[in-house]
Order: sequence, then C-alpha cells, then structure tokens
Amino acid sequence: MNQAWGETNFLSMLKSMGETCMVYNLGTIVLVDLSEKKVTTEPFGEQLARNILGGFGFNTWYLYKHLPKDALALGPENILIISRGLLTGTAAPASSRSHISAKSPLSGLMGSSNVGGHIGARLRSLGIAAMVINGRSNDPVSLLVDETGVSFRTGQDLWGLDTRSAESVLRKEREGQAVEILSIGVAGENLVPFACIMNGTDHAAGRTGMGAIMGSKNLKAILVAGVKNREKS
Repeated sequence: MNQAWGETNFLSMLKSMGETCMVYNLGTIVLVDLSEKKVTTEPFGEQLARNILGGFGFNTWYLYKHLPKDALALGPENILIISRGLLTGTAAPASSRSHISAKSPLSGLMGSSNVGGHIGARLRSLGIAAMVINGRSNDPVSLLVDETGVSFRTGQDLWGLDTRSAESVLRKEREGQAVEILSIGVAGENLVPFACIMNGTDHAAGRTGMGAIMGSKNLKAILVAGVKNREKS
C-alpha cells in the first residue's frame, strides 16, 4: 500500500468516527525510577509516533536502545514498559489493547504481553503514551497516576493479597472516580516466571512472565484515575 494513500485514508476514517485528536500526538512518556522514587517525563514526539506507532513498536524500540545487554530479568536494571497504540481510546475497532514488555524471566529474551481492558484508554485520557519503569523499591509500593502526576503509595497492606482483593482496596480509596488498575497476585510477588499482570478482574497480560517483573521490583499495583480533555491527549 502506498504510505501517503494509507495515511490519508487512516485519518479520514478517524474523522468519520468523530475523532478530533491529533492522531500522531501520542502525548508523554512517563519515566519512573523505583529505586530513587523519582518521576520524570519526556514528549513522545510526532516523528517517533510516525515511525513506530506506539504500543509494541515503542516497547521494542525502547528496550533495544536502553536495556543493558547484561541485565538480569529479575534484576533492578530490567525495564518494564506499559504502552498504548495510536488508536487506543478512540472508536476504532479492536483499539483497546495495551502492551507490556520487559526482558522475560522465562526466556531471557524480550518478553511482551498484550492485554485488554481499559488501562490504555485511561492513560490516553491523561495524555500518557507510555510508562517506563526501572529500578527496585526497597519495600512494596504501588503507583498512583492521575491529573496531578504520579505518586507513590505504600504497598505493604496489599502485599500478599490476590489481585481482586488488592484492587478492591484501591478502588475504595478512589470511590466515585473512573479508575483502571494493573496488579499482581502472590505468584508475581513470589517471582513465578510465568506470573501474569491483571487489568481489572477479567483481563490478563498472561505471556512471558511480566507479573514476575513487577514482583521483582516490589511493585504491587498501578492505579490510573481521572480524565483530562481528550483534545489534549
């Protein structure tokens, strides 16, 4: 397919569905250092969006560029990435998927898992294209992401709970808000190499042991809440 023709028709499709967003403005990359409890951001950039489209493309590109060659899958130097694609949060069919990647504890190679649910759409509503998480917290921790930014919440009270129970606690703290949660259960906490990450109660990132990566970082959950104007996302 001619690239210009394909791009024109792609944008026309979005317009016909009432999508007025700047499709190549994926927003912000949020960089979280769990060791230092530090959060920084950088723009995704239109050219990067045109080249790799976000989602799996971004995860692969970022790990190739930034993951140390000798990184251990369950070491603090491994990088966990949660990202969305160009169409996530729009009315386009099958666009609700998000992608989670890191070095896999199963294979020692790049691991990726595609997950359903609404975590990607919630990130888009906050203008976030991807979350890049490295380091390791000394104690169990959860990340809270909303319109004010990213904050750290103790995960001590959630550690040892299954994902449904942990999510119930977090949802009660944000009662009345539109909330999406990624969490791990006891398998992830105990670094089972095929542990999954759950988005809500029904959607699993079940491939390549991404739950063990969260567990190795002492990261119990990521809660995303609050909606900004979609025109800015």
